[in-house]
Amino acid sequence: MINSRKLEDLHPTVQGMAQSFINKCAEQGIDVLITSTFRDIESQNALYAQGRTTPGSIVTKAKGGQSFHNFKVAFDFVPLMNGKAMWNDNTLFIKCGEIAEGVGLDYHTINVIDATESPYRQVARYRNNKLPLLFLPTVVYAIANRYNQAYALIET
Repeated sequence: MINSRKLEDLHPTVQGMAQSFINKCAEQGIDVLITSTFRDIESQNALYAQGRTTPGSIVTKAKGGQSFHNFKVAFDFVPLMNGKAMWNDNTLFIKCGEIAEGVGLDYHTINVIDATESPYRQVARYRNNKLPLLFLPTVVYAIANRYNQAYALIET
Protein backbone atom coordinates (compact mmCIF):
# COMPACT_ATOMS: atom_id res chain seq x y z
CA MET A 1 0.00 0.00 0.00
CA ILE A 2 1.21 3.48 -0.84
CA ASN A 3 0.02 6.58 1.00
CA SER A 4 2.72 9.12 0.24
CA ARG A 5 3.34 12.49 1.88
CA LYS A 6 6.00 13.56 -0.63
CA LEU A 7 5.32 16.49 -2.94
CA GLU A 8 7.53 14.77 -5.52
CA ASP A 9 4.82 12.11 -5.89
CA LEU A 10 2.33 14.70 -7.19
CA HIS A 11 1.81 15.63 -10.85
CA PRO A 12 4.42 18.33 -11.65
CA THR A 13 1.80 21.08 -12.04
CA VAL A 14 0.14 20.25 -8.73
CA GLN A 15 3.54 19.85 -7.10
CA GLY A 16 4.34 23.47 -7.96
CA MET A 17 0.96 24.66 -6.71
CA ALA A 18 1.40 22.71 -3.47
CA GLN A 19 4.82 24.28 -2.91
CA SER A 20 3.35 27.74 -3.58
CA PHE A 21 0.60 26.97 -1.05
CA ILE A 22 3.16 25.95 1.60
CA ASN A 23 5.23 29.09 0.91
CA LYS A 24 2.21 31.43 1.02
CA CYS A 25 1.04 29.84 4.28
CA ALA A 26 4.52 30.38 5.75
CA GLU A 27 4.40 34.04 4.65
CA GLN A 28 1.20 34.34 6.71
CA GLY A 29 2.89 32.69 9.70
CA ILE A 30 1.12 29.37 9.23
CA ASP A 31 3.11 26.14 9.14
CA VAL A 32 1.40 23.22 7.39
CA LEU A 33 2.10 19.51 7.40
CA ILE A 34 1.32 17.58 4.23
CA THR A 35 -0.44 14.44 5.41
CA SER A 36 -1.14 12.74 2.08
CA THR A 37 -0.32 13.16 -1.61
CA PHE A 38 -0.46 10.08 -3.83
CA ARG A 39 -2.47 7.07 -2.65
CA ASP A 40 -2.67 3.82 -4.53
CA ILE A 41 -6.02 2.07 -4.99
CA GLU A 42 -5.38 -0.36 -2.12
CA SER A 43 -4.61 2.47 0.29
CA GLN A 44 -7.69 4.44 -0.84
CA ASN A 45 -9.90 1.38 -0.34
CA ALA A 46 -8.48 0.92 3.16
CA LEU A 47 -9.36 4.53 3.98
CA TYR A 48 -12.84 4.05 2.51
CA ALA A 49 -13.37 0.97 4.69
CA GLN A 50 -12.53 2.96 7.83
CA GLY A 51 -15.69 3.57 9.82
CA ARG A 52 -17.66 1.26 7.54
CA THR A 53 -16.19 -2.24 7.77
CA THR A 54 -13.12 -1.47 9.90
CA PRO A 55 -12.82 0.49 13.16
CA GLY A 56 -12.52 4.26 13.16
CA SER A 57 -14.33 7.28 11.82
CA ILE A 58 -15.35 7.73 8.19
CA VAL A 59 -12.71 9.96 6.59
CA THR A 60 -13.51 9.75 2.86
CA LYS A 61 -16.42 9.25 0.49
CA ALA A 62 -14.15 8.04 -2.32
CA LYS A 63 -13.38 4.41 -3.06
CA GLY A 64 -10.18 3.42 -4.86
CA GLY A 65 -10.11 4.97 -8.33
CA GLN A 66 -12.58 7.71 -7.30
CA SER A 67 -10.12 9.94 -5.41
CA PHE A 68 -7.98 12.63 -6.98
CA HIS A 69 -5.19 11.29 -4.76
CA ASN A 70 -5.12 8.16 -6.95
CA PHE A 71 -4.17 10.35 -9.92
CA LYS A 72 -1.51 12.44 -8.15
CA VAL A 73 -3.51 15.68 -8.33
CA ALA A 74 -4.57 16.17 -4.69
CA PHE A 75 -2.96 16.57 -1.32
CA ASP A 76 -4.17 16.79 2.27
CA PHE A 77 -2.67 18.99 4.94
CA VAL A 78 -3.12 20.12 8.52
CA PRO A 79 -2.09 23.51 9.86
CA LEU A 80 0.39 23.46 12.72
CA MET A 81 0.70 25.72 15.73
CA ASN A 82 3.85 25.40 17.80
CA GLY A 83 4.49 22.10 16.03
CA LYS A 84 1.09 20.67 17.01
CA ALA A 85 -1.53 19.62 14.43
CA MET A 86 -4.59 21.88 14.68
CA TRP A 87 -7.21 19.46 13.29
CA ASN A 88 -10.15 21.30 14.89
CA ASP A 89 -9.15 24.94 14.34
CA ASN A 90 -11.74 25.97 11.74
CA THR A 91 -10.47 29.54 11.58
CA LEU A 92 -6.99 28.35 10.66
CA PHE A 93 -8.39 25.96 8.02
CA ILE A 94 -10.43 28.79 6.49
CA LYS A 95 -7.29 30.95 6.28
CA CYS A 96 -5.47 28.07 4.59
CA GLY A 97 -8.43 27.56 2.24
CA GLU A 98 -8.24 31.18 1.16
CA ILE A 99 -4.50 30.83 0.58
CA ALA A 100 -5.13 27.67 -1.49
CA GLU A 101 -7.67 29.53 -3.60
CA GLY A 102 -5.13 32.28 -4.19
CA VAL A 103 -2.66 29.86 -5.76
CA GLY A 104 -5.39 28.21 -7.87
CA LEU A 105 -5.78 25.03 -5.85
CA ASP A 106 -9.40 25.13 -4.75
CA TYR A 107 -12.53 25.95 -6.70
CA HIS A 108 -16.04 26.59 -5.57
CA THR A 109 -18.25 24.76 -8.03
CA ILE A 110 -22.01 24.80 -8.27
CA ASN A 111 -23.75 22.53 -10.76
CA VAL A 112 -27.45 22.99 -11.43
CA ILE A 113 -29.14 19.78 -12.52
CA ASP A 114 -32.63 19.65 -14.02
CA ALA A 115 -34.16 16.51 -12.52
CA THR A 116 -37.69 17.05 -13.86
CA GLU A 117 -37.09 14.68 -16.75
CA SER A 118 -34.99 11.60 -17.30
CA PRO A 119 -32.21 11.61 -18.25
CA TYR A 120 -31.22 14.46 -15.95
CA ARG A 121 -29.27 17.29 -17.53
CA GLN A 122 -26.92 19.98 -16.31
CA VAL A 123 -28.41 23.41 -16.99
CA ALA A 124 -25.84 25.67 -15.33
CA ARG A 125 -22.40 25.68 -13.76
CA TYR A 126 -20.69 28.24 -11.56
CA ARG A 127 -16.96 27.90 -10.91
CA ASN A 128 -14.74 30.39 -9.11
CA ASN A 129 -11.43 30.13 -7.28
CA LYS A 130 -11.26 33.80 -6.28
CA LEU A 131 -14.48 34.13 -4.27
CA PRO A 132 -13.85 34.40 -0.50
CA LEU A 133 -15.50 31.57 1.44
CA LEU A 134 -17.71 33.97 3.36
CA PHE A 135 -19.47 35.02 0.13
CA LEU A 136 -20.22 31.49 -1.07
CA PRO A 137 -23.57 31.13 0.78
CA THR A 138 -24.80 34.29 -0.95
CA VAL A 139 -23.91 32.87 -4.35
CA VAL A 140 -25.53 29.51 -3.59
CA TYR A 141 -28.69 31.29 -2.43
CA ALA A 142 -28.83 33.49 -5.54
CA ILE A 143 -28.35 30.56 -7.91
CA ALA A 144 -30.92 28.42 -6.10
CA ASN A 145 -33.44 31.27 -6.32
CA ARG A 146 -32.67 31.82 -10.01
CA TYR A 147 -33.52 28.18 -10.69
CA ASN A 148 -37.00 28.03 -9.15
CA GLN A 149 -35.84 28.07 -5.53
CA ALA A 150 -33.98 24.82 -6.08
CA TYR A 151 -32.78 22.64 -3.26
CA ALA A 152 -29.05 22.73 -2.61
CA LEU A 153 -26.99 19.61 -1.93
CA ILE A 154 -23.69 20.64 -0.37
CA GLU A 155 -20.70 18.30 -0.63
CA THR A 156 -17.31 18.95 0.88
